[in-house]
Amino acid sequence: YERGQFFLPLSLNGAGPHHFIFDTGAGVSAVDAKLADALGLPTIAHTELAGTAGILEVDQVRIARIMPLCRGRGVAELSWYGLTPTKQDLSAFDVPVAGAHEAGLLGNDYLQSFVVQLRFSPALMEISRPTGFTPAGADPMRYIPFFLDNATIVRVSGVLDGWMEVPLRLDTGSATMTIDGPYVNVTTDMWQ
Repeated sequence: YERGQFFLPLSLNGAGPHHFIFDTGAGVSAVDAKLADALGLPTIAHTELAGTAGILEVDQVRIARIMPLCRGRGVAELSWYGLTPTKQDLSAFDVPVAGAHEAGLLGNDYLQSFVVQLRFSPALMEISRPTGFTPAGADPMRYIPFFLDNATIVRVSGVLDGWMEVPLRLDTGSATMTIDGPYVNVTTDMWQ
């Protein structure tokens, strides 16, 4: 955890660790273009991707198996098969691990199938398979239900100025921010 972001070491098709930003603001995961080429990930589509930077034309690749690592060992029960992230140049991003480069963004196409608990102080991320509405062991007073807008971006219900109920975007991967915590985005439509 650094710069308000969680970095997750992953195995891609048995190779790793590759560090991905845990990004609730990404509807689709992304893998760095050089890494995708080095791993020989097959291109399966060419598509448009709408994001903060505008609309980009990108390739989509297929990762046969993506698996989180804990202390260098694979966590098989959190594996995902057939993830189809976009392929992008992510070389400008830094990972706070000596000698490592950002390998990608782990978005909601993966995360929507899991229960994720985040603690910011001290930094801790727990990922598990869902077993019910409130995750086992979660403090119901600190549990925040969310939904996905257009089945892609995490939103939580909030109240602005003590009276206006609005859905807020929660973006844990906003790499351009220099804040020490999650980023909540209020869109122009909500603001007006």
